[in-house]
Amino acid sequence: MKHLRSTVLQAVLVGCLSTFFNMPAVAAEAEKVDLWELGKAPDGERSFTEEKPFLLLHRPEQPNGAAMVICPGGGYGGLVMGAEGNGIAEWLNKHGITGIVLKYRLPKGRSHVPLLDAQRAIRLVRANAKEWGCDPGKIGIIGFSAGGIWHRLQRRILIWGREKRQIR
Repeated sequence: MKHLRSTVLQAVLVGCLSTFFNMPAVAAEAEKVDLWELGKAPDGERSFTEEKPFLLLHRPEQPNGAAMVICPGGGYGGLVMGAEGNGIAEWLNKHGITGIVLKYRLPKGRSHVPLLDAQRAIRLVRANAKEWGCDPGKIGIIGFSAGGIWHRLQRRILIWGREKRQIR
């Protein structure tokens, strides 16, 4: 049993490492879309910052209408845009899903700033759904590590908003 566990662990590790190293850091065909107009992003405290968060739009060759906003992790010190961003988007593209990597602002003591960027990303995808070949009803959000926290918060807001609309 111990040998079997070791063999399975080695196989998983080799598979993960080979996948990680085969993923390009930046997808050549990705389109950059500024997240906030006029190059200024709100900080949620009635002022704006000069930071410039953006989306990297990875379109599949044969889109199925679904889109996924991807929030890379990075432990609040940076963002792993390669493996946890563009690599995931390319994998989604192979399945017909439009991958949209969010380069969000790091909190730096402003815990709500990444959430503002995630909310804006969802709104932008919905607003441009037709042009980008997406169905507004098939837009999701996923996050990794620190990015997973923002995706979970945004998901709760989306669900709460949907329930609130149904009540009215």
